[in-house]
Amino acid sequence: MPYDLRGMRVLVVDDNATNRRILGKMVESFGCVPETVDSGAKAVTALTKGKASGFPHRLVLLDMCMPEMSGEDTVKAIKSDPMLQDVSIIILTSVGDRSDARRLEGAGCSAVLLKPIKQSKLLDAIMDVLHADEPSRGEQGSCSVAREIEENRRLDARILLAEDNPVNQKVAVRMLEKMGCTVETVENGLQATQAATEKRHDLILMDVQMPGMDGFEATRAIRQKEGDKRRIPIIAMTAHAMSGDRERCLEAGMDDYIPKPVQRKQLFEAIEKWVRNDKALMPEPAPAPLDLEAALPRFGKDLAFFVEMLEEFLRYAPPKLEELITAVEKRNTEAVSNLAHSLKGSAANFAAEKTVSLALALEQMGREGILTPDAPHLTEELQVEMGRMGEYASALKSQEDQQRNVELSLAARPEEVRKRAQSTAPGPGVVREGGQAGERAVAHGDRKWK
Repeated sequence: MPYDLRGMRVLVVDDNATNRRILGKMVESFGCVPETVDSGAKAVTALTKGKASGFPHRLVLLDMCMPEMSGEDTVKAIKSDPMLQDVSIIILTSVGDRSDARRLEGAGCSAVLLKPIKQSKLLDAIMDVLHADEPSRGEQGSCSVAREIEENRRLDARILLAEDNPVNQKVAVRMLEKMGCTVETVENGLQATQAATEKRHDLILMDVQMPGMDGFEATRAIRQKEGDKRRIPIIAMTAHAMSGDRERCLEAGMDDYIPKPVQRKQLFEAIEKWVRNDKALMPEPAPAPLDLEAALPRFGKDLAFFVEMLEEFLRYAPPKLEELITAVEKRNTEAVSNLAHSLKGSAANFAAEKTVSLALALEQMGREGILTPDAPHLTEELQVEMGRMGEYASALKSQEDQQRNVELSLAARPEEVRKRAQSTAPGPGVVREGGQAGERAVAHGDRKWK
């Protein structure tokens, strides 16, 4: 029997104001009573006060990455207090792996969800956690972490795969196609050289050991033919992870190196790294700054709510971006990492993939403590995306208002306004809930947000 969520107190903990409001709206739609705070320390205080008041919080939705007191530290602080042992905690994170899940489970976390959070997935996780904590399901804490690993991030890349082993080739093609790539396959170095010359690709995955012309020879031949023209990224694949292999690959003109058997995560990250850098030099206009069809389900397919939250994001994000630009100029890597992470998390709610990708690249630079010369260019691209998202939001708002006026007029005077409505109703290329035509209507514009 479904767990009754009506009236249940839920504490939302996130340093990002947009995320707090979205999560608060989500749990409110489930019948819960949300309270939001922006730090781990405030979360512990709120839980303690709730317990003392006799109206305790039953559940905590906790962001993993927060300044000063991280999500993991907050879990430990909550579970170390005997008065708060019975509260369930769901961690929300944009990164992590199975070892993270096991460690968090050991600390007292009930579930881990991957951002951006979908409303339906959140409800499922809450129901699973609350059912697992019921006495009939066993002792509290005995449930395993309900981890959602969404491997649905997409890469729009044209890949040339040079691999002579048919089994390895099929596995790699399947993996790449699931990532969203378009794949052309060849079986040896000579074919790779010809294909690289005849067609345009975003990246080449080059097996090192192939009959006839091997991967090293093929790479040297491709580089020689390129001359001063555009340099296509080439990633070596080899089953021999021996000392000196990476150096040999780089000497041959390859850009990166991944060992076999190829792991999806490693392959995705390598392609994302090199294709993004390459396309930054030769940009192609995106169809829209965000994917409305993909994002709407996270907002219960409520277009008005989506527009409201997008406008709030656009009030919150520009000042943060200015802080990020300043941090890059001052080479404050810690601030770069934190600010970029915050922008990335907010933009992911709206399926703004380019903004997410740009912020992720800056976040990784900041985390590694190395700001490359590419960092200022990434912030410039973020400014462009903010401008495009602002224009997109304005178009959505205008269209929503127009549609509402038409509906109100029809309801008030149906016979009189029907013909008029036909002439004023949205035509082709106008945004509708879940539609794609609107993407064409609002995809243009490269105004920078200053």
